[in-house]
Amino acid sequence: MDDSLLYFKPKINPSTRWLMLGVAVFFDTLNALIQLIPIAGQIIAVYLGIFAQLLFWFWFTINGVTFNTAKSFRFFGINILELIPLLNALPALTASVIITLQQVKKDDETAFTVAQKQHLEETYSVAQNENLSSEKNTPPHPPKIL
Repeated sequence: MDDSLLYFKPKINPSTRWLMLGVAVFFDTLNALIQLIPIAGQIIAVYLGIFAQLLFWFWFTINGVTFNTAKSFRFFGINILELIPLLNALPALTASVIITLQQVKKDDETAFTVAQKQHLEETYSVAQNENLSSEKNTPPHPPKIL
């Protein structure tokens, strides 16, 4: 059996998911509290939002998440609210992190399903070749190593 199927490792493990959610909630709470400071708080909140977006982009990239057009729009599109004063008090960062984590989990499950299907097809074709070759009294061919 293929070792990659026995030890499938998701891009982001569950403990990292919870840590990301906790940090996102922290930044959104801090952003909302800073909004209470007149004028200067709104300016600081915009820069805090930019810092948080870059932090999460870096964190996702370190974990192997690639941002194609659709994922980039989901992540950065929602976070445009973080750049608008008063609207950046909304938990947009937490929402974008949750959506991105769900998409990454779905992508991991799809990749695992495809790997399982390929493994089963290879196993079936090798077994079928062995049956055909044993009928002809020829030695079976070894499976191809990819």
